Amino acid sequence: MIGAAIFFGEKVGVKRWLALLVGFIGVLLIIRPGLDGFEVASLLAVVATFGFAGRELAPRVLSNMQLGIYGFLCCRITMR
Repeated sequence: MIGAAIFFGEKVGVKRWLALLVGFIGVLLIIRPGLDGFEVASLLAVVATFGFAGRELAPRVLSNMQLGIYGFLCCRITMR
């Protein structure tokens, strides 16, 4: 939702912003952020989250054929 609002100028209502904020606060309460349990590998989850968000936004910019080709190339590169 944030990506669509920033990159595509989508209109987002106050209720949705509040729902996002409440959900984020809930996640913070569950994971109890702090430096004592921090691991560098946990940053991979953050990178993956941005990747998933990009995957959801990509069809608005690219055609299905382009997405298929890029997906194929990414798989070929990582399989080497």
